[in-house]
Amino acid sequence: MGTMTRIRNRAGGIMVVVLALAFGGLWMLQDTGVFEAVGSGGPQRGEGIITVDGDAIRSQAYSQAVDQQTQMLQQQGRDVTPQQRDQIRDRVYERLVNARLREQEMDRLGITVTAEEVRQAVLGPNPDPRVKKALRSLIPAERLPQDGQIDQQFINNILSQQQFEPVVQRLEQFMRRQIRSRKLNALLGATVHVSRKDVQDHYRRQNLSVDTRYVALPYAQVPDSAVSASQSEIESYYEEHKEQDYRRPKTYRVQYVTRTKQATAEDTAAVASKLKELRSRFAQAKNDSLFLARNGSERSYSSEYRSAAALDSAIAAAVFPNPDTSEIVGPLFTGQQAHLVKVTGTRPAEQSTVRARHILVRGDGEEALQQIRQIKKRIASGQAGFAAMAREYSEDPGSAAQGGSLGWFSRGQMQPAFEEAAFSATPGQLVGPVQTSYGYHLIKVEAHADQQVQIADLALGLRPSVATLSETEEQMRDVAVFAKEEGDFAGQAERAGLKIQTATATASEEGELPLAPIAELGPSQRAKNFLADAEAGAISDVIELDDQFAVLHVEEITPKGFRPLEEVRDQVETQVLRQKKQQVQTRKLQQALDGAGGDLDRLARAVGTTARAKAGVAFDTRTISALGADAKFVGTALGLKEGQTSGVVAGENGAFVVKATRVSEPPKLTEKRRKQLHDQLLRQKKKQMQQKWLAGLREEATIKDNRAQYQ
Repeated sequence: MGTMTRIRNRAGGIMVVVLALAFGGLWMLQDTGVFEAVGSGGPQRGEGIITVDGDAIRSQAYSQAVDQQTQMLQQQGRDVTPQQRDQIRDRVYERLVNARLREQEMDRLGITVTAEEVRQAVLGPNPDPRVKKALRSLIPAERLPQDGQIDQQFINNILSQQQFEPVVQRLEQFMRRQIRSRKLNALLGATVHVSRKDVQDHYRRQNLSVDTRYVALPYAQVPDSAVSASQSEIESYYEEHKEQDYRRPKTYRVQYVTRTKQATAEDTAAVASKLKELRSRFAQAKNDSLFLARNGSERSYSSEYRSAAALDSAIAAAVFPNPDTSEIVGPLFTGQQAHLVKVTGTRPAEQSTVRARHILVRGDGEEALQQIRQIKKRIASGQAGFAAMAREYSEDPGSAAQGGSLGWFSRGQMQPAFEEAAFSATPGQLVGPVQTSYGYHLIKVEAHADQQVQIADLALGLRPSVATLSETEEQMRDVAVFAKEEGDFAGQAERAGLKIQTATATASEEGELPLAPIAELGPSQRAKNFLADAEAGAISDVIELDDQFAVLHVEEITPKGFRPLEEVRDQVETQVLRQKKQQVQTRKLQQALDGAGGDLDRLARAVGTTARAKAGVAFDTRTISALGADAKFVGTALGLKEGQTSGVVAGENGAFVVKATRVSEPPKLTEKRRKQLHDQLLRQKKKQMQQKWLAGLREEATIKDNRAQYQ
């Protein structure tokens, strides 16, 4: 029972949704069974949909968290696709596990929250900002204080009212968990310190720059014929580096087939028919914004005036060049949508737009010029149409297939010479040749428009119907069923006219597959679950994705281990030879340095090269001449005092000796900047420490993911 008021636990569904939106994911996370299974007094021992060191997170808590996050997206007007829902499930799983680990650790540390601490957070002189945010979302604007300030008195007055009883209880629960979590964070944060020296060193590293001279001997200069790798050296290198470089995670070689969720001609016709039925009602509608919303338009109403160039090409072609406010245009089709367009207003445009076609012949020589002239002659004489010649001869891949159509465009979108010719021509006029940096153009202007329009666009998606989806899924189910029965995945795919694709799914070091085990298919919990339990030869049931159905076939499973030497021999030999080349160049440079007396020019002559200079070497320097990307060079240079010369350093790509000819110290660090850097470093270190701490808890914990059993 609450510490602020004794109230009955009654239904408050609407309030919960509003509070979830007010608090965002944080409320949803903590209010839906993260710390306790719904309907119970605490964690349950035994099996749940997830268990963390024996503590069960029940399926009801998990499902409620998933559903509430889904509803939050839907409340924002966003559709949630099957694969997006899989991503939500995965995020909820990670958060539930992390939250349960934190809860267990708070129990172990004895972290508690008193009733007075909760009361102060909600009803005290300085209410928690989250409480204020929640109330702003819940209370109508006219009931908020005129100055917008939500203070202690206002909160007490509001929360004492009967209708806010469910809110009081949930605020109490939420703040109790928040305060407890803050105490844990404070304990963890207390282990992190940033000293004045830490700040000074960070500031100097970030702002120091050094001018250098150096002598470099790239390893690549040593010919392959000058070094060799014996079998024993290759075997020795492999054994020394296999833990680091040649580990092989568990992998799955997978074949798969897909069939797209595509609207049929019948589906498209049904949408067109619906738009035709709405035509007269749309024409008579007084409130276009409300009409679009009530009839499921995928485009909301906008009062903005737009030029022809700013509209979809199909809509612009139907509305311009002479927009008529008494006309309903459509159905029109653009991409995956069908449109019924109502012109609600017109006004003069600030600048005109042009609809034109063009033919491009690339090049700037006489041959290109003569070719474009011959094309123009054939069009002008009536021997061929402009669109046909564009499809045959234009070298603009973006427009040639559309008969050279550029649609509508305004000034500033084309090159100056092209633009001047197009806007100076009259509709129907053939212009050119016009030369631009692309080559020679012929231009045919089709229309000019000097107006902008305001439109209401009733846009409906061209999606497959339930019947179409069922039929497509059934076709894929036949493939899966018969392939399993006959053991012939390839044969069934061929009979269904499906192309087999291949992919490799790779597990983590711990054996966990990612949510998107096959990158080309995107996130899929069902694909992940299938592969996790599959053996070689297994064939999946139909897996539904956002825009397609898939069936998977596991060709081969390679267990976790080490890549065998015979598989990586070429790579190992390359590394052995590189090591030997490094030794050659390092030894050569060291011998020369011993006799050069610190003179870089003398050192360079002794090794057959020249001394180089690199000014302004800084923390973010990426490449060095003759050495490429070499962090060792940057680190060595920044560690030198002015006038100091390094010894021989074996860098990433070559051996080098570097001298700091000038060290530019950063400006003196002000106290204000010191405080900013201190806070920044402290936040970074706290975040890193908490991540490492949580990763350590997860590594030591026994976590069971039983979600596949509940699907």
